[in-house]
Amino acid sequence: MKPKYKMSRETLYLVLRMIGTNLRNKRTNFEAYKGFYMVSYCDAFDAAITAAEGMPTEAQRDALAKEERIAMGPLRDTSMFNFMDLERYAASTWTDPLVLEAKLIVAGKNYYHDAGNDHWASVKEMNRLGNQFLLDNDTALEAGLNMPHAFLATFLAGKNAFANKYSSFVTDESAQPAGQTSKMQAENDLWHQATKVICPDGIAIARGNEVFMDLFTIEEIKQIVAAGGGSGVKGNVFTGVAELPLDGVTIHIDALDLSFANDAHGKFRSPAFASGTYTIRFTKTGYLPVTLVDVVINVHVFHTVHVAMVAV
Repeated sequence: MKPKYKMSRETLYLVLRMIGTNLRNKRTNFEAYKGFYMVSYCDAFDAAITAAEGMPTEAQRDALAKEERIAMGPLRDTSMFNFMDLERYAASTWTDPLVLEAKLIVAGKNYYHDAGNDHWASVKEMNRLGNQFLLDNDTALEAGLNMPHAFLATFLAGKNAFANKYSSFVTDESAQPAGQTSKMQAENDLWHQATKVICPDGIAIARGNEVFMDLFTIEEIKQIVAAGGGSGVKGNVFTGVAELPLDGVTIHIDALDLSFANDAHGKFRSPAFASGTYTIRFTKTGYLPVTLVDVVINVHVFHTVHVAMVAV
């Protein structure tokens, strides 16, 4: 699958968020044109952008898989040492070489060599067979104070630790192509929605109003992004001496007539907008409003602010 957008991912998300912001600011015009442009439509579009942006890239998945491989090495070594101990306890229990060999094959010996060569599925199978062998033969192995009773628990712990990490590794490995496809598919779907639905409707609604049209003209939006449209404001809102996170706060930027809310943890991040100097207002029912004036937003920078609000 190839991207339908001819720009970097970073630029794509800035463009999409600006389209989302413009749509929300002109939503009443859009809803009068087509009834489905309700608040829920804007919310869904913004949520889809956030979800797509949060999906891991192929490089991130590769890095995760590498970390998993490194983490499995010591767990594999523990499994190998445990199986070596099992062999010694078995050798003390069954002294006939033919009987011993047959027992060890049942215990998973045939997987030992491949397990030592980082064949993770062989490690898992060796552990599974070895654990079952211990369960089936614990009485014989513990006779004459040979195998400690605690060894079964030790073997099981090693088996489970490896199995858990192996399961995570397999999930990450198998999800790589699908995960990458999903991210790109999500991006392509958003690009189609923005360029084939929202923006054409915006231009139709403009009825020749150039200022309105520019809000939904892709090339104009890209120029704004390139000139500093990647700027914005982010931060958190808290209350009280303990500085507890305060959610449900509305943040409004006067010059842009732009409003958005913070999340359940008190954090917020505005849609992208042009650099400049702004007045930013914070309001919530039951709390004194806070107004920040002359907030300088530099080009390509998300300015961070920490806001304390006091209950009425």
